[in-house]
Amino acid sequence: MPKRYFFDLVCGQRGAPDGDGILLSDPGAALKYGTRLLAEHLVANAEERGQQLTMNVRDASGDMLFRLSMEMHVEMAAAGGTVTDYKMSALTRTV
Repeated sequence: MPKRYFFDLVCGQRGAPDGDGILLSDPGAALKYGTRLLAEHLVANAEERGQQLTMNVRDASGDMLFRLSMEMHVEMAAAGGTVTDYKMSALTRTV
């Protein structure tokens, strides 16, 4: 039976709580969904690079199940050059 999971996004000092949630089959599906959602946000908001993005995943009772964190670092060469360094790391912590 599907359960409702909530995905609260935190970027620096700003937070965006998820008031709606989404029905998913189990915590594993919530982990996959949250990871994809956080990665999509990171790509869509490239101007936030260098900041850590965190997503707290909660169940319907409000208990936090786990936290996802991603950070992207990009160092560019001079104009017309190529990207000299690209690093994206992901960390999942169960709380």
